Amino acid sequence: MLRPMILAMNGWYPANKDECSKEIERMINPDMFIEGRNPISAVVPHAGWFFCGELSVNCIRVLKEKNGEIKNVFIFGGHLTELNLAILETFDYAQTPFGKLKNNNDILNELKNNQMIQTVEYLNDNTIEILLPIVNYFFGDKVTITAIYLPPNLKIKELISDIFKKYGKNSVFIGSTDLTHYGPNYSFYHTDKSLSGIDWVTKVNDKNYINLLLEMKEEEALNYALQNKSACSAGAALGALLIGKMNGVKSGKLLGYNSSYEKHKSSSFVGYTGILY
Repeated sequence: MLRPMILAMNGWYPANKDECSKEIERMINPDMFIEGRNPISAVVPHAGWFFCGELSVNCIRVLKEKNGEIKNVFIFGGHLTELNLAILETFDYAQTPFGKLKNNNDILNELKNNQMIQTVEYLNDNTIEILLPIVNYFFGDKVTITAIYLPPNLKIKELISDIFKKYGKNSVFIGSTDLTHYGPNYSFYHTDKSLSGIDWVTKVNDKNYINLLLEMKEEEALNYALQNKSACSAGAALGALLIGKMNGVKSGKLLGYNSSYEKHKSSSFVGYTGILY
């Protein structure tokens, strides 16, 4: 089964190979880099490329540059509740403007029997698809992928530990989440009237959550996200954080932060971050 490019058809990223390549190259920023370590996991956003593509492109670029030829890319998606099981996508190939990315059958066959996981061919969900062309551009079509949606609960630590022990040496890991969804489109507002909505999101709600991710305080970060609606896919971010901690990382590296408000000033907006572990 071929996982389709649904978001490309809806304008989230270019469906044409040449246009897609030009868009990615336009967003490459060599100043967004990390010194002194080889990160193997990242937290990246998953909105349309117009709003946050630079963060996703450069986090994935750094993972490629620091790790060279790896065998597999794990992409952790989200939009699950605390009560969900993890969801593993079983498609054969994922379609991108650059060609097809192969699902890793060996990993798939091993993980699908895990009692913490349920399987589907694919979900019509942006958190994984939006990153597939970027993975294909930087890692090529020889790399395989594994797509897993992670629920926002601490029970996933056991699953992530198993994955890291078996595949950590030959893989990189991407946790896909956007941050605070604020305003009438999302029925979410703040109560501190001394701050504007955008100041509260950027200087308080998103900032506090990002700091917890950088400090690698997994329980506090997860609880903060759930209590303050500061991440729409906190399980995916938690997965990337846990991989970094299992790899011996002591703190995350902030590659960047922005919001949709910077591109389109509106009463409704979303925050985005790029973090490397």
